[in-house]
Amino acid sequence: MRAGAARPEGRFSANAIPVPGRPVLGSRAACRLNVPDRFDPMIRPALCLALAVSALLLARPAMAELEVCNETDLAASVAIGYSDAGTWTSEGWWRIAPGACLPVVTDPLAQRYYYWRATNAHGTFRTGDYFFCTSEQVFTIAGDDACQERGFDRLPFAEVDTGTARRFTVTLDPADAPELPVQPDALVADGATAPGVLEEAGQSRIEGQGVFSHCDAGDCMIVAEGRRVLVGSGRAQLLRLARNTPIRFVGRVHSREGSTDRIALASFEELPRDRFGPVRDALQGRWQALRSPGAVFEITGGLRQDMILGTPVFEATLDVVARCDGGVVGPALSFVYFSGGNDRLCWEVTLLEPDTLIVLEPGKIEETVFLRMN
Repeated sequence: MRAGAARPEGRFSANAIPVPGRPVLGSRAACRLNVPDRFDPMIRPALCLALAVSALLLARPAMAELEVCNETDLAASVAIGYSDAGTWTSEGWWRIAPGACLPVVTDPLAQRYYYWRATNAHGTFRTGDYFFCTSEQVFTIAGDDACQERGFDRLPFAEVDTGTARRFTVTLDPADAPELPVQPDALVADGATAPGVLEEAGQSRIEGQGVFSHCDAGDCMIVAEGRRVLVGSGRAQLLRLARNTPIRFVGRVHSREGSTDRIALASFEELPRDRFGPVRDALQGRWQALRSPGAVFEITGGLRQDMILGTPVFEATLDVVARCDGGVVGPALSFVYFSGGNDRLCWEVTLLEPDTLIVLEPGKIEETVFLRMN
């Protein structure tokens, strides 16, 4: 998602457009036009007022059935989620100025529960653990699964209970707004005061969502859509996190090579665990192929290391996804090698128990069985 994205055009009208040459309602000219001369001059003012009130009622724009009001000091971008005939649907973005309100659903509310996500230049408003597919561009997306496989992001939304109301207002409250993040020393030295300033200051800005993998003596690692993101400056912020914690992060790119980015971390937001969290946790440790004892790999967070005689020889990122391209079952393990080339590998998981992993590579017939070594 991108704070400041334009709202979908052509869906809803926020402002009435004046019609050139039309008399101003309630003026003497309008009264003369609308009240014929045959009426008694004594009752013409009353008739004029009645006509004016009637015209106002008829001319009122349709009330928004679900509107969002921004009571913060910064413009916000809003997306919503809802059930449409049994299909979970998400759409956005609407840009709402400070102090303004904007309709996001104009029909009478057909559902009790709706979901929303809002961002501003400082980050993301409070969210819940309800996930929908989103895009940085204006979007309407049917379905809330296989988001990344379809080229979308998968982000958490907050829930709003409208009860039995036919009209409802969601308020973006300052108490729920993101705070200005504290910058690490490396960024302060460059004169940056907020993540949004990085691009303006000529820096290479990175913002994304991924899974925190682990920290070693030098760097912390985040896996984001198959890329390895190594955090040097600002790594202390991540030390308290458990392995395989989903996060959203903002930083500055120091270098980029192949599928690896080295960054200075500006800020991050911890996200709720997704449905693949238990799979990532169960994969941690060293595994050996049952029929080829020399084939050994180890999973540490989101890092895969292929071993020969106990020594890592190739390394790859690990993403747990709904299914492989062309696959029929899931979940699946997606690997992108960043040493020994940038080859990709995907396995469908047919069995995962504490000491046994059975996988199938799409297009092959025979499964591979791995046994836990430790």
